[in-house]
Amino acid sequence: MTMIQHLRFATVILLLTCVAGCMKFSTSTEPPAVINDYIPPPVETPFAFHKPRLGATFTMMAINRSFGTITSDTTFVFTVVDTSAVHNGKSNVLEFDGYYRPFFVSYRPSGDIDISGDPDYIFGRESWTWWSLAVPENVIAQTWRHDSIISNPDPNDTRQIERDTNIVTGKDTLYIQGHYVECIKLTLLSNYTLISVQFGFKNGSTAKMEYWYAPSLGYWAKEHYSDGSTDITFQLTAYSL
Repeated sequence: MTMIQHLRFATVILLLTCVAGCMKFSTSTEPPAVINDYIPPPVETPFAFHKPRLGATFTMMAINRSFGTITSDTTFVFTVVDTSAVHNGKSNVLEFDGYYRPFFVSYRPSGDIDISGDPDYIFGRESWTWWSLAVPENVIAQTWRHDSIISNPDPNDTRQIERDTNIVTGKDTLYIQGHYVECIKLTLLSNYTLISVQFGFKNGSTAKMEYWYAPSLGYWAKEHYSDGSTDITFQLTAYSL
């Protein structure tokens, strides 16, 4: 967060390239809408959800592979620079820095989180994206939807529909910094559709991403995207709480 977060940046660039070509974006006059009318039922969870402290750091390594061969690897360090930030209608949220721009995370009492900033700005939105974590396995929640008119390339000639769906697929254990870390594994389906206003032509794609969220750390332990020859992994290699 991806987030967001990190992997989502590369994924969306690939998605926009495949779907929209050299499209020219214009800002919608309507504010983005968050569809999160699903209310998770109370569930027992073995996880203790943690909220990182001020100054906490998370080191992520981005690994790009092509046909099984590592083509590049880059390390990012994300730091909590504010634990009482006010952003986009929410207060007492955490501000993270260390990427292309700051991003914000709001931690719900249930264990779910909301993300705003990076990488959501790629879609031209500054709304909060809900991540459903404290839900039973295989519960499907559409956590974000936006329907707008954009320029592609003529003014207001294309209807753009975006929606995200989260599915908690189970639990997993990763070995990080000499310790076993329990994670919630989830799948994010990011659907992107373009419709010609004049002719009705339709084009779209769905990107599938996997995430391992570590409740005890309050951060992502691993993120993965794979599509044909493209394989991108973000792996948490070190942290300080």
